[in-house]
Amino acid sequence: MESKIENDLKVALKNGDKRTVETLRFLKSVLTNVQIAVGHPLSDEEIIKTIRKEIKLRIEARDMYIAGKRQELADKEEFERQLYAAYVPEELDQEKILNIVNKVALTLPQPLVFAQLMPVVMKEIAGRADGRIVAEIVKTYIDSRS
Repeated sequence: MESKIENDLKVALKNGDKRTVETLRFLKSVLTNVQIAVGHPLSDEEIIKTIRKEIKLRIEARDMYIAGKRQELADKEEFERQLYAAYVPEELDQEKILNIVNKVALTLPQPLVFAQLMPVVMKEIAGRADGRIVAEIVKTYIDSRS
């Protein structure tokens, strides 16, 4: 994963793509800081988790800039989000999340409670979906079974 980011950075440098160079350098910096914090080389899973966190930050910043009528800054955040998204697996859609919830729910004792179902579902999803979306789906699932 890190080598792909490094290779893409080299290509961007050769092509003179300043926005991509700046964005990838920042991402490499974030990954280096996380690596120092945890004290070991990052696994691909840890890299993906870190990039997803950065994507979430870009979305929040973009939305704040849009609310503040700062479209040029919102566009910059969206560009960074899209670039980062190329390095992580595609997120699961709601239907796939619901299928996972159904599958996990069958393995747990009844009646289901959120605190019992949610951690198992999140472990199964393994960072492939936003926790807030998963929580909403789990709540809806439990409510529909009550």
